[in-house]
Amino acid sequence: MREGLASARGRVGPNSNHWTTSLIANGLLRAKTAREAIRLIGAMIEEHGFLYYRAPHAGVACDRRWPRGVAHGNLRPGKDWTPDSGRPGGVWCAQRIPDGEVGCSANRSRIGAVDLKAPDQFLASTNILSLAEALGFWKPGTPFRWHDVYGGLGDRSNSLREWRALSLAAPSLALKFTGDPAVDRYHSP
Repeated sequence: MREGLASARGRVGPNSNHWTTSLIANGLLRAKTAREAIRLIGAMIEEHGFLYYRAPHAGVACDRRWPRGVAHGNLRPGKDWTPDSGRPGGVWCAQRIPDGEVGCSANRSRIGAVDLKAPDQFLASTNILSLAEALGFWKPGTPFRWHDVYGGLGDRSNSLREWRALSLAAPSLALKFTGDPAVDRYHSP
């Protein structure tokens, strides 16, 4: 993820040691649909703060079934967040992958342009835009691309793994690998 977002004060993570603080366990135990799980996980992050204890500087990507499709989500810690700050404890976004399409994430942000006016395609935290603006990562009136605003570029190994998986899933696309992770994004803008 982008520098400056990590916080060690969070209390919930994707697969923490106890089910009460595990986002995955809570999503599976308490939600009936993928959209419900995404909203539940997002609410837990905002209230309790996100912490990926295996690598506190990292965000997490997750794939969850969405009715008639799959959602790809990216979660990030809240910079300088504390439980009594009154601010959300993280920032998150989920995008539906349409039927007949494939998504692939190799340890880097994959969500591109975010359209918050399309709730059937995107769900996001309440602070997705305001935090980006406050941190100087994004200016209103310019395109908002999650992977540019909150994500890290990744490196050659990230884009190589994505290229290989997607070239096997859809050889007809004749995807090219350049070795430049900024060029090798393999998704719609």
